[in-house]
Amino acid sequence: MEYCRGNFSNLRSQECLRQIKTEAISFNRFSNDLITDISITQDYYRNLLSEKPIPGYIQYFVKEPFIMHLYMKRQIEVLKYLTKDIVLHFNATGSIIRKPQFFTKSIYYYSLTLQHPDYHITPIPVAEMISSDQGTAEITHFLNKWYLNSKLILHKEIFITRVEIDYSWALIHSTCIAFNKINILGYLESYWRNVNSDERSVDVDVFTVIHLCSAYVMHKLSQNLSKTFKIDKTLKQLILHVFAAILRSITMREINRLYILLCNVLSVVHSTKIVSSSLVELNDLVKGKIELQLENEGNFELDTDTKENPTTYPCKSPFGRHFDTLRKNNCTDHVIHKGNDQIHVIL
Repeated sequence: MEYCRGNFSNLRSQECLRQIKTEAISFNRFSNDLITDISITQDYYRNLLSEKPIPGYIQYFVKEPFIMHLYMKRQIEVLKYLTKDIVLHFNATGSIIRKPQFFTKSIYYYSLTLQHPDYHITPIPVAEMISSDQGTAEITHFLNKWYLNSKLILHKEIFITRVEIDYSWALIHSTCIAFNKINILGYLESYWRNVNSDERSVDVDVFTVIHLCSAYVMHKLSQNLSKTFKIDKTLKQLILHVFAAILRSITMREINRLYILLCNVLSVVHSTKIVSSSLVELNDLVKGKIELQLENEGNFELDTDTKENPTTYPCKSPFGRHFDTLRKNNCTDHVIHKGNDQIHVIL
């Protein structure tokens, strides 16, 4: 590019180019002070984009904690052209925003995008947040404000069919509270009643589905198996393949069968007949050679003999209690490895 412009001197270093870019950006700022610059920019865009009911682009800004809500009216108006399901993707990262010197907390960038009806087209950004507060309350506030403004602009109640998120408890809680007006335990209880009943529960039909990114979940499971539990490669691959098959399952009976087979393999010290047959069946199921042979088990009953005042969500959740019951009923007191507790935690 320098040669095209007639500059035949040596190319600048990366540090020099970075400084040139910084000076160019600073030249277009209203003020060298970050807070002052944002405040003036907020007023500037409100005058430039004076559209009712939400003029401007910076819809919300506070200094401490540092929070900005960023979206325009035209971004939300895209929703009215969708005739089918509205699917949002909600993600957060701390590797994009550089923390200013006077900030003590890390600043995260949150992105809310709309899945285009045509999967080959890039998702459409509908809102962003920059925040030094990563708590559930602040994330919920951002989603609630955006959802309320969406109703004001579209003049109707919009139903978000599904939200795709990473495995982050803050995102899970916030999304569930903002779009379903219920906490995560109430959400899980409703879906448990749905899968454990012959009739579909009415309340889940009005819920926004909170869907975790399967690739991210598998990645985190793989990391935990390697770093936290430090199990051998063969056992790790077995667990990952079975878990992937569980993610693809569409009924609780399929999931139960896969889980029980895994319990049979992991819960016995020596290779018994049941271990061998379970391994063969698991291998065939994962490779798709056979289909699950499911029996009509009736409704699933939860184990009432649970810990007093459970503190973790797996212990509180009806699904967690259900799998704990399966584990107790299908695991013996002896396990493959010396680290007995590790296998039980994995299961």
